[in-house]
Amino acid sequence: MYMEEIQQSTQILLVGIGGAGCNIVDQVQAEHLKNYPYTVDVYAINTDRQNLANLRLDNTIQLGRKGRGAGSDPKKGRRMAEEAIRVGKLNMIKHSDEREYDLIIVVAGLGGGTGTGSGPVIVEHLRDMFPEAIVMGILIYPEDVESGVKTEIARAGLVEYYRLLDSVVVINNGSIVDPSMPIAQAYKLADEYVANTIMTVLEISEDYGKPNLDFNDIQKALEPPARGEDFNLSKFAFISTFDIPTAQEINRLPERIEEKKRHLSINSLSGARTLLVGFFHNGKTLTWEKESAVVDYLKKEIIMAGRSPYVKMGDFIQGKDNMMDRVKISVIISGVKPDSYIITALREARAEKELEELLRGFSDEGDL
Repeated sequence: MYMEEIQQSTQILLVGIGGAGCNIVDQVQAEHLKNYPYTVDVYAINTDRQNLANLRLDNTIQLGRKGRGAGSDPKKGRRMAEEAIRVGKLNMIKHSDEREYDLIIVVAGLGGGTGTGSGPVIVEHLRDMFPEAIVMGILIYPEDVESGVKTEIARAGLVEYYRLLDSVVVINNGSIVDPSMPIAQAYKLADEYVANTIMTVLEISEDYGKPNLDFNDIQKALEPPARGEDFNLSKFAFISTFDIPTAQEINRLPERIEEKKRHLSINSLSGARTLLVGFFHNGKTLTWEKESAVVDYLKKEIIMAGRSPYVKMGDFIQGKDNMMDRVKISVIISGVKPDSYIITALREARAEKELEELLRGFSDEGDL
């Protein structure tokens, strides 16, 4: 399929905030989006000019006049973001054509001055600039070895982001890194987890399937329900794509999902609101029976809480002949139960309203 033949329907903005966020979106742009047939506008925003100067991205925004970073001080990062907004530094995101984004994905690390301090200010400003957009956050929680002041900052930042975002994915850095792994490989792994989450959303949004999943389904999944419509008001989500070598190996998917749940800070899928499953394959080896088994497996865990989710699945086979026997399975589950450390973060930040709403949605499951 030639690029000029593709009609893009969804306007997408990807924003990295702080050192970790900027490095990750730079990597995603270079390795995943460079040959992607759809336009995704990518911006890196940081208080550290050296970090921005070493990125491959064209669209960078420096917060603060000197560009020396925020010194791991969220209050300083907040002030720099507020000043940048005041003088119009973020206006370049709007473009001369007054672009209106449908989906904004924000990537930030928690525990530092810019990702944690500047980030929520920027998210709030993006919501004002693009009021119709769904705003999703991918947040990287620090490793246990960095516990202490950094953990306290991370917890407070997590709560602030949670209040502002429509949907949240939290990647637990400590759970995905093998201590014996070389440093470069460890950083690469974290980048790949974020890239996997981003590409899951983008490919379902823009590829065409029969039956089809599209951005309307993504929107339904990522938008939190209005208060009073559903007892489960959790904004936390499970979003991932699994690459299976052959259709015959789909039976290994449950163990991979269990592993990914730990890495995405999820206690369980029980009680979730929405389940979207996309199957990407050449249409010659994957059977309806195998697809149904995958969906049924996920549904069984979700309905353990006694509530049935909204379920939709799609087959994406157009232009997939080069996949040979490979199968990619993309899963988006919204309204999931987060890990206990996230509950602790809400409790310690005195986020009583958010905590009460979250716990009420899973009250029939016992204590988290």
